[in-house]
Amino acid sequence: LYLQGHEGKGIGLANKLRTYALQDGPEKLPEALANRRLGFRPDLRRYASARAALRHLGLQSIKLYTDNARKARVLGPLVACTVPWQPVDRR
Repeated sequence: LYLQGHEGKGIGLANKLRTYALQDGPEKLPEALANRRLGFRPDLRRYASARAALRHLGLQSIKLYTDNARKARVLGPLVACTVPWQPVDRR
């Protein structure tokens, strides 16, 4: 399911690139702190529209791949199980 406006945790692609610069720069800021430095909350995404879309599609339950507890909480009873997100080692 693709939700428009969720790019870069809701700050958009251009600002996400600015966040990457702060993460990769001399300070090596964590993502949430880099977002704050740019004037954003750590995560601006909302998931109610995802819940509505999944229900509209007639889904009774989903397997959610995430490490975002808020996402699982908002989707509520639709989440049959949560599988922890595993970051990709890019070395």
